[in-house]
Amino acid sequence: MKDLGSIHDLPPPDEGGPIARSGFFFQDHVAAKFCLQMLLDPKLKSVRCETHDDVVLIWDAEGEDLVEFVQVKGEEDDQLWTIAKLCQREKSASNKDGAGTSILERSLARDACSESTCFRLITVRDTHSELKILKLPRDHEGRSESAEPFQAVSKGVEAKIDGFKSAKENDFSYWLTRALWEVAETIALADANRLLLEQVLAKESLDLFPENRDRLYEELLMKVMSAARQRWQTGKAEKVISRESLRSWLRDAAQPYPGLTGSRVLGKKLHDAGLPNEFEDANALRMHFRQQLLTPTYLDIQHRDLIAEEVRATLHSLRSQLFLRRRDVDGPQFHAECIQALERISERLPAHVQCPPKAFLLGCMYEITTRCQHRFIKPAT
Repeated sequence: MKDLGSIHDLPPPDEGGPIARSGFFFQDHVAAKFCLQMLLDPKLKSVRCETHDDVVLIWDAEGEDLVEFVQVKGEEDDQLWTIAKLCQREKSASNKDGAGTSILERSLARDACSESTCFRLITVRDTHSELKILKLPRDHEGRSESAEPFQAVSKGVEAKIDGFKSAKENDFSYWLTRALWEVAETIALADANRLLLEQVLAKESLDLFPENRDRLYEELLMKVMSAARQRWQTGKAEKVISRESLRSWLRDAAQPYPGLTGSRVLGKKLHDAGLPNEFEDANALRMHFRQQLLTPTYLDIQHRDLIAEEVRATLHSLRSQLFLRRRDVDGPQFHAECIQALERISERLPAHVQCPPKAFLLGCMYEITTRCQHRFIKPAT
């Protein structure tokens, strides 16, 4: 076998994607997903847009680079993905049997670098049951080569593309054991990515309101779209998005909104109420609450939402009473009354609802305050 170059030096075999690219929105959301995952997973080193495949991921595999080639199929065909569709060849006068032209073969052909490789297909349309085994994690016991579903897929693929091998002499069985199939839909993927962005912002201590978070996500889409449009020979550096470069970009991109962060709003409201010393703990509790919304650890979603609405109703009642009082109550005193009222919420919850930790209740109150839906002093008249 001839010497193979590194993925870091090999030019892409073709650049049809960047040249003919026209609105691959689904693919942009896929690339954005991996960019955000890269900021949360230290094993993912870089994301490349439309180079040797639609998206190429470089993973750290125990100190060695592992290259994952990702093909994205955003077409919403009526037909489910089948073995026949995966292995369908395009015959021509110069290639009468169409060898090497099927989706599986084109993906396997990417196995032409010195690094270890694996593969991923991300489609809008779901798979037929005969391919569902490929949606299991690669290390799942159900994907064992001795398992009956795997053998059935292997036989079906072998009958259609037997004999095709990559530059490293790997055949279809290598692809099947290292391929992962994902099914997604553009809107659902975009929504999931916005939640990922929330996690990234929390990790980076960047606190934006949802409307500004959404604008930042749109800027990320523009970034990956721009990377995809670059030509390798003239824009190689722009096509490769590393963790550190993305992290630096994210912090810079968030700067246009410094005056609209939740932390600043909460700090001002506490200061106006004579509670400046409460800000650090209050903001930490608020961020903890927001993290629970993203990755709940002790409440299911239904109970969490019920409790949050109970907090909102309790604060509304207290605030109404505050505005009706003839005797002025200072900010620290009313703040204490709010905390005491929240501590009694468990007495009003249905028996089947788990009582949340105090940190969740207080964090919810400070988040509501940040949204300008609660205050600890009467409004100026």
